[in-house]
Amino acid sequence: MLWCRNCGLVHRPPEMDEKIYLQAITEHYEKVDPSTSVASSRKKIYESLFPKIKDFKSKRARLLDIGCSFGYFLSIAREKGWDCYGVEPAKKLAEMGIHRYNLNIEPKSFEETNYPDDYFDVVTLWNVLEETREPMKVLQEIKRIITPDGVLFIRTPNVLFHLLAYQAKHILSYIGWDRLIPKESYVFHTYNFSNRSLRKMLEKAQFAIVSCLNSIPTLGDPYETAVG
Repeated sequence: MLWCRNCGLVHRPPEMDEKIYLQAITEHYEKVDPSTSVASSRKKIYESLFPKIKDFKSKRARLLDIGCSFGYFLSIAREKGWDCYGVEPAKKLAEMGIHRYNLNIEPKSFEETNYPDDYFDVVTLWNVLEETREPMKVLQEIKRIITPDGVLFIRTPNVLFHLLAYQAKHILSYIGWDRLIPKESYVFHTYNFSNRSLRKMLEKAQFAIVSCLNSIPTLGDPYETAVG
């Protein structure tokens, strides 16, 4: 892994090309998530977003969810009166959302889209930015398509927590106690953000940051990391 001492960003170079990665993601969801266990485990997290952006609801604002999978979050947003759009590069997952929820999902990568300037009032990335190949370009494109008073909402793992768990497990391994910290306690993605590194990247993309907060944790083990 590569670590930037200036901003704290941690980068793990991709271990597979884009096509193989998307195939692996699709197969994972088809195997682990037949009953939307991953999506439904985040329902409280999804619900917590709407009070923060309630000022847009009265005008039936446009909402774009990038990396929307099969659209579970979008289905909730639509029920609350939002004009919903989604982008999902894994075509099978996009098709599931189109057929299951009758959602407007584009089966392509966000980089392949060409939305108009100042088009969306809200853009969301739920555990997505860390897996993009060029997060700065993604943020710059979002800046172009979001309205001047729009809201960008990002949820991403805090790399400081995962580094701490990784280091603790490594230290405990010397005395044979590493089993006290399960391996699934830490996960490193293509890009791994701390509060500081995420702020720096958003500021560079010319976003005005309202707040960076700890999220409600995902309940249970929806990815079944402790099994198999």
